[in-house]
Amino acid sequence: MTASGAKKSKKIKQEIEAVAKKCYGTIVEFGRVNNLAFAIDAHNNYFYIKKENNIKTYRLSNYTSCNYYEDRQRKGNGKNRTEILVNCGLELIAKSGLNLKVECYSITKKIQPSGEYEFAQKWSKLIQDRL
Repeated sequence: MTASGAKKSKKIKQEIEAVAKKCYGTIVEFGRVNNLAFAIDAHNNYFYIKKENNIKTYRLSNYTSCNYYEDRQRKGNGKNRTEILVNCGLELIAKSGLNLKVECYSITKKIQPSGEYEFAQKWSKLIQDRL
């Protein structure tokens, strides 16, 4: 990570920590890739998502599991056939009501993934361990 990337991560983490402090929370897990950041609060069991300029808070106790999802598209025929990652992210399965789907990568927004694939897989495991 570059120096400017580290500064940006620190700033984003501080923004999420400020939101968590309002609920007397403590951030124990934090990660960022491009303009997407996730954080987990151990005290209240909240999951924070910062996408662009919005921070959203979700109570993990409202969900039963977290799954990694990906959609791939096949291109070409025969030996020239390849699969392209179209989008990937997390899906939190709700105890009742609507599931939460968080898109980490979409080919419509960016041509090639740069860490989003691994980021989504890592966070699906981290969240699943907390559920």
